[in-house]
Amino acid sequence: MGITLGATLTACGGGSGSHGGGGGDEATLPLSTENRALAFRSVTLDLWSTLNIAHFIPDGAFGWLADQCDEHSDLQEPDENSRTVSFTQCAITDGNETPTRTDYTAALVDGMLSQHYDSESGLRTDTFSRYASRNLGSYEEMEEAGGPVFYHQGWDTLFEAEGSVTQANDRTHFSIEQAALRYLDTTTQIDAGVELEGDYTLQEYLISDFHLDSSDVLILMINQFDTAGHVVRRVGDDLLALEFTTVTALERTITSHPCFTHGELHMTDGHGNALNILFSNNEVTFMLNGVADTITCETFANEMAL
Repeated sequence: MGITLGATLTACGGGSGSHGGGGGDEATLPLSTENRALAFRSVTLDLWSTLNIAHFIPDGAFGWLADQCDEHSDLQEPDENSRTVSFTQCAITDGNETPTRTDYTAALVDGMLSQHYDSESGLRTDTFSRYASRNLGSYEEMEEAGGPVFYHQGWDTLFEAEGSVTQANDRTHFSIEQAALRYLDTTTQIDAGVELEGDYTLQEYLISDFHLDSSDVLILMINQFDTAGHVVRRVGDDLLALEFTTVTALERTITSHPCFTHGELHMTDGHGNALNILFSNNEVTFMLNGVADTITCETFANEMAL
């Protein structure tokens, strides 16, 4: 594809409505035995993947893309460490067609994106204001000499953001004072006019007072987790809203994955429910409202697969 909006995350989410985190008439879900693994994923693995902001910023947003959308963008670079680009429905399309195949992609970017680099600390802050980037694409086989081939695949990924995220260049640090992130991933496959498969996934996060450090690249391997924050995760038509904090830092090694070797995480849901997750060697103890359930790391891994 000629247009690249970055690699697609394995943890997907987002949507086409208002900016992340809820509002509306959605019900908030209480913490339960059934959603305890989803709650843990929401404030660890899935959240960490969503924070990999580079996946959602078009390649060359401050240069190539701004040039391509000269009439629909404004690039400002007041100094060597600061730059801001504002997009107004910046749309770019790219296509490739042969007698047997058609490829089509489109990028649509709107809103403002700013970056500031602090040379002393080595930290970069990305600030979003009503920012949205969308990547639409389709692939279609055409009629061949041996007979018609009816096949079509389409995809639509959307990222929306409001707020600021600060991170180290080596992605070993994240911090957020307040941000709303929303991510949508939709894939549809059609054959002979009949929809064979459709997939729609959505995640929304409201994140505040968030701080995360690791001795290794966060997105690849979380060695240590010691922070607090607020996450809103859409689950079907409802929301899972969680306040979370680490009682003691979660730490793990490559061999302990997906469990941590030790540490304790505390979560509450606004309904009066409290969930503690305690890691100790090869065991994980879930304590929901004072009732404990201890499982092995293998069983925990199965739950985390959801």
